[in-house]
Amino acid sequence: GHVAVSDRRVVGAKDVALDGRKRVYFASDVNVLVLGHLDQSAVASSGLSYNRVGLGYDTDSKGYSLSASALIGGSNFLVSASTTIDSKNAGAANGADSVSLGYVFKNVAFGADATLSVGSNESYGLGIRKDLGSNIEGSVGYSREAGVNGYSIGLAYNLTKQYQLGVEYSKASGASSETSIVLHYNF
Repeated sequence: GHVAVSDRRVVGAKDVALDGRKRVYFASDVNVLVLGHLDQSAVASSGLSYNRVGLGYDTDSKGYSLSASALIGGSNFLVSASTTIDSKNAGAANGADSVSLGYVFKNVAFGADATLSVGSNESYGLGIRKDLGSNIEGSVGYSREAGVNGYSIGLAYNLTKQYQLGVEYSKASGASSETSIVLHYNF
């Protein structure tokens, strides 16, 4: 099976808090580089991996993000965390952190997985991920934080079972759209 990624966020969507600081959330992942083998219990029947870490680059703010996620034991409960680092954009926050707990509903419809999550900063979200075949994964997401709605759409390519490279377009209410490039490591 193929292993895929795509982050966000507990939903995979970027949000803007009421204080104007941009935050990046990866509902289905949080990223960090770890060496190891692919744990088959972390791979959904759809072929998607939820145990992963990631390094993202926002092409608009010129900032980076780290994310990580993991299924708890053999369950479908997903714990995720993310933070932003080194933003070159004065309006973006360095160290905007988020943690969340979600539940993965595997193969909900048409082979896609759905993740519902709740997290810090009064956030919640819905993320949909699907293995499209040929090492490609698609994702769409909705999130809400402190009354601000965020939407995202992404496409990722599995370089190997452990590494995935993706691009994501996101938009939050009252903010300009953003494009991010993310490298995930599945463990």
